[in-house]
Amino acid sequence: MRYLAISALSLLTVAAHAQTWSQGEAMFSMLNVSGTASPDLNFTNDSSDEIFINSFGVNPSSSGAGLFTVNQGRIFGPSGAFNFGDSLQPGEELFAGGSDGFFDVTLDAPVSSGLYGLDIDIFGGTSSSAADFLYTLSISIETIEDFGLTYSAPNPVRNLGPGESTVLSLDSVNTSNRDFRVNSQYFSWNSTGRDAFDISFLANPGTIAAGSSESNDHLLAKPIPGFEGGSFTFRMGYYGGYYSDDFNFLPGSNQVTLNSVVPEPASMIALSMAAGGLLLRRRKR
Repeated sequence: MRYLAISALSLLTVAAHAQTWSQGEAMFSMLNVSGTASPDLNFTNDSSDEIFINSFGVNPSSSGAGLFTVNQGRIFGPSGAFNFGDSLQPGEELFAGGSDGFFDVTLDAPVSSGLYGLDIDIFGGTSSSAADFLYTLSISIETIEDFGLTYSAPNPVRNLGPGESTVLSLDSVNTSNRDFRVNSQYFSWNSTGRDAFDISFLANPGTIAAGSSESNDHLLAKPIPGFEGGSFTFRMGYYGGYYSDDFNFLPGSNQVTLNSVVPEPASMIALSMAAGGLLLRRRKR
């Protein structure tokens, strides 16, 4: 996370190898004991020759040099995954964004809370051995002690019969003096039973204001016909932080269990009788 404005390196053209690089805000926050930042970056080969992107390194003059580990992220090209050392043909593009950044910047040991800068230099050229300077990705990372956020799911056990549905919410408490940006929402599980329910996300709250307590609808769940008796346990939560690029994983404090209930025999008999009555009525008409 950082308060520093990103330098205006959003577009850079190297005369020897025509190309365009563009990056997003590249401002991140993470806990000062662990965390990962994944900066966005796009690349376009504007030349008439193929261009190899071969290596990268952290500029040692960066304030965060030696504190953060930088690895290649999930980069996507015209044929799918792209790795350093691969080439890009004229007119082709690379992309990495959202939680899949061009680099994964990881803090592996505690540091002091504060603001750190990283300049990641990228090298390549017209051959697989070229080491020409191509671009500097500048990012800022703010390390903090605690986001001050807790989430819990009320009524964590739901028993659902055929045709029923339920809205699952998260009660959010932000005890910090800063607004928290919710950039994505998720649910994750370690149990079987997912196939017994139709689950869809509801509205993203956007921000959780400093010092606020609120409840946000998170998921809509209903049993899938033919899977009566299924049980599914999972955890809900958010990805976010203080900046739009943040994807810190903040899980709820408790798990939720959905049970797809098999109708009791008496209920099934009543349903059958009701259906039979409807048939008789229709025949009498």
